[in-house]
Amino acid sequence: MSEIMPAILTASVEDLRKKISQAKPYVGWAQIDIADGAFVNNKTIAVKDIPAGLPKMQLEAHLMVIDPAAELSACKAAGIKRAIVHVETVADPEKILDAMERLGLQTGVAINPETPVKQLTPYGKRVSLILLMSVHPGFQAQSFIPATLGRIKQARSLAPDALIEVDGGVKRDNIGSIARAGADIAAVGSALYANDAFKENYEALVASMTI
Repeated sequence: MSEIMPAILTASVEDLRKKISQAKPYVGWAQIDIADGAFVNNKTIAVKDIPAGLPKMQLEAHLMVIDPAAELSACKAAGIKRAIVHVETVADPEKILDAMERLGLQTGVAINPETPVKQLTPYGKRVSLILLMSVHPGFQAQSFIPATLGRIKQARSLAPDALIEVDGGVKRDNIGSIARAGADIAAVGSALYANDAFKENYEALVASMTI
């Protein structure tokens, strides 16, 4: 694994700005979770409300929304580099991938823990990133689902050129297993921001990842 990515789930512009500022000295990318209160039982900041003037980082938007296609233009306007849509919300994979590419967005697709990995098949040759949810989406501080480790290899076989990202419940005691299973990116929320000690938490995760 080459990267730890902060996952920011918040309804507050001020909290978003603070968390990106905390992450910027240590990482190149951050994930902003976008939840509409319909696809998941939580509601966060909307793409349209992402403010201008955030600290300069590469940003991906994890679109936990019923209609991700409706959010893509706003992602581009907000300076999002990569958009991640859930296969559970997409009726026409080719159409939404075409829309992302037309806007110049890197293409990402996510699947929930109960969704068979084979549903990634229509995306495998075109998508730049696959996000495997290792908790049920929408809330932080959940327990990691161990079956995700086997799903990493399945996803890799379907999309050998895509980055594989694991999101949810990532902590010091499992990040090493996630890395050894072949994930490229671990998206980490509460374990990075706990106790307002980003630097110490980040360094501890990096050390645990390489054990």
